Amino acid sequence: MSISASDLIVQKPRGSVQEAIAYLLTPSSKRSFTEAYIRELWRLCSLYNIDFAFAFAQFCDETARGTSAAWINEGNPAGIGIMDDGSRESMIYTSGEAAARAQMVHLYAYTIGRIPTSAELYNYINLDPRYDNVFSANWGGTVKRIEQFGNGKWASNPTYASQIVDHANAAFPNASGQPSTGGTMPNKPTIIQKYLHVSQDGYAGVNRRYQGANDHKIIVLHIQEGSSWGSWTWFHQVSASATIFANRDGSIWQLVPETDGPWTNGDVCSPTSKGQSIMNAYGGDPNYYTLSIETEGYASSDNAMGWAAWPKPQAQLDAVVWQVMDWMSRYNIPIERVIRHADINQCDRPGCPGDTFYNYVISAVKSNLGNGTTPTPPKPQYAKPVPVLDAEGNKWDGTKDLVVGKATFRADKRSVKTQYRSNFRKYATRKAAETRAPMEAEKGFSVLGWVNGEEINGERRWWITANYSRIHVSATHQKPNEPQLPLPEEPEDNTPQPEEKPDVVDGVTIINGRAYYSVEDLLSGKGPNGEDVIVPSQTLVITKDVDARRSVSVKSPARGSFKKGDEVKATHFVVGDEVDGESLWWVLETDDGSNPLRHGLRVPASATNLRPS
Repeated sequence: MSISASDLIVQKPRGSVQEAIAYLLTPSSKRSFTEAYIRELWRLCSLYNIDFAFAFAQFCDETARGTSAAWINEGNPAGIGIMDDGSRESMIYTSGEAAARAQMVHLYAYTIGRIPTSAELYNYINLDPRYDNVFSANWGGTVKRIEQFGNGKWASNPTYASQIVDHANAAFPNASGQPSTGGTMPNKPTIIQKYLHVSQDGYAGVNRRYQGANDHKIIVLHIQEGSSWGSWTWFHQVSASATIFANRDGSIWQLVPETDGPWTNGDVCSPTSKGQSIMNAYGGDPNYYTLSIETEGYASSDNAMGWAAWPKPQAQLDAVVWQVMDWMSRYNIPIERVIRHADINQCDRPGCPGDTFYNYVISAVKSNLGNGTTPTPPKPQYAKPVPVLDAEGNKWDGTKDLVVGKATFRADKRSVKTQYRSNFRKYATRKAAETRAPMEAEKGFSVLGWVNGEEINGERRWWITANYSRIHVSATHQKPNEPQLPLPEEPEDNTPQPEEKPDVVDGVTIINGRAYYSVEDLLSGKGPNGEDVIVPSQTLVITKDVDARRSVSVKSPARGSFKKGDEVKATHFVVGDEVDGESLWWVLETDDGSNPLRHGLRVPASATNLRPS
């Protein structure tokens, strides 16, 4: 079966680097540049699950197989910013890698949507001068199949898609096609067995299921209100579970075998008419006939991790849609019986999993089955900025300095301009929730002043905007009038911390510019019956021999050591020196119960079995 115009673009990459190089007509003077482009394009396609056969065939159509003037002279791989009338908003790419990154940014915008700030690709947005135009035309995330390109989307040529398909089949004659009947599904995600009843990762197995008792009548969507690691460890301490976790990276964790009933939907309270009709038909305890999906993340953007409630990562959305369609097919479950947790419990879970997310999944399933419309592209949901208030509750206007607790908000009222695409946050820390869409480079806005916050690359000052959002000073051309005081070294002993404390958010403590994130704040929550469940620390297993230090600098002296297999407990995590490609460190619980931020040892997360979210 050959590649066709109806094939999905977001799928496991087809084709190979060797086949692509063999198909080139590029002259020798541009050969090494082009081969570097192909290798980087393959890497990015593999990273973001975009079909390499399509992306390379698009390059071949746009550049006449690597011979066009735009490619030879400008390194432009796909006509980016080159208009039909000859006008240009294009760039000159000086390396093959940059050319591949620019094309991938533009492809991601059309096929998936906005690039999340956590993605590597986010760093390359400035290589695409037309990135925002995709969204201003309401085309972001709308192109799912090759045939949807052309007629204005990327190119005006009505035969654009068929030309790309011709190149794809010529370059990759052995590439497999996709089924054309019976509906389509996203690619099968990576599935990992994290069964709760099996001892692993330092946790003894626990029973959180009705063994052999699942009639597979309904699918229930949930939101975790946290990270998957946090929820997984929490399930070891409370009588709760789920069939699977759908993670932000697009993977799926299996927690309870599908033959068993998960302890996840027995909290029946004021169900909706849909929920009640299902229980009337199948029984009062839905756990005996439920397949449940707990989606990593939060229903609100106001959360300690700074994760947007919407849109969720596309890989995660695809994993949820895949799992729903897989279960519907294998257990003959109609879409009418794919419901929300809120349909079972409106008392405690009225926002679970969130209507925007639920409606997207249902729309995507219907679309893939061929009996619905394409899902509405996700629209971001942002947190509300936090006003700076004086003792009388009046909003700070930036005319004079204001001390709130031990934080000093320094007046420095003026207009500033962004140096590059920049994020605005609820608090002065890199994990705080975003309060608006990113602002493009060279855009002006007003600030009231600044406050000390989390240090990033030696700078710990954050602007306070006129609407009380926070933006790191490094993002603007202008800097505060008052020079930054030197950042003190993290103390190796009991040296008192500076008197002034910076802008803070619940669950975060900032000391000397470093933001320490509390494990208790991230893992604690409500039990299945609404009781408070406090998780003060995270149990870790050391995966290789490692030195422990009093600071997060590899240059600081070792104050202890651990052997592979040792168990330790962490109370916080913090950004520090990079070790084995990982810049997060755990702060360990002290033996005598003293303050771990003052006395606790630090170990790199790369030496443990868990990574902070």
